[in-house]
Amino acid sequence: MLRKKSQAEKTLDFDLLKKRFLLEIDYLTTYLNTLDSLKPKITSQLEDKAYNKTLENPEDESLIHDMYESEYKIINSYQYHSQLTLVYSIYESTLSDLCIQFQKETNTKLLLINIKGTGISETCLEYLRLVSSFKKESLSAFWPKLNNYRLIRNRIAHQNSIFSGITEEEIEIDKQKFIKLIELLQKDRFEITNRSFFIVNNQVNHDFIDIIKSVIEIIISHLENETFLIEQET
Repeated sequence: MLRKKSQAEKTLDFDLLKKRFLLEIDYLTTYLNTLDSLKPKITSQLEDKAYNKTLENPEDESLIHDMYESEYKIINSYQYHSQLTLVYSIYESTLSDLCIQFQKETNTKLLLINIKGTGISETCLEYLRLVSSFKKESLSAFWPKLNNYRLIRNRIAHQNSIFSGITEEEIEIDKQKFIKLIELLQKDRFEITNRSFFIVNNQVNHDFIDIIKSVIEIIISHLENETFLIEQET
């Protein structure tokens, strides 16, 4: 016996997803703040060690000082870089969970896995554009910085923060692209060398967290305020 199909109006509730996302952000912010608060103590300890080394080896004072400055910067940047990729991972996973919940609750035949994109976040945004009235333009106040963070994250994850190129000219071209990239994010929070870049101020990650919070809230609010026609069997 064939079943008839009808359509019914439905609104969506992402309250549980939103609460989970905000809890993750709260935990991450606490984690970052804790590490930031420990930085003066760790800095002082490292300075004391370097000073003691110079007392033991006064002839190497200049070398020890240079090594301390270099290693301290690198270790800090590893921490900041890993935090930035973590923030972006939370953003991507939340978008993905949102799309999967949308699929289940609307019974849409278009699945997230059917969409091709340049990355998880871009794929999710394209999916939402296709299945709802959501438009990326609604994120215009945050999009330039958000996209720049995405590109910086890719440079950290895929290039190890090193400028690409074989010749000096190619490296310089890529470096100039990066310099232009960080213009919106306050250049003084980054340090640039001949071959690579370092995040030297963790406010970069705190600002990034504020942006993804706003973006996720805008997307959820848009979807919750839209009414969808759901096909169901009768």
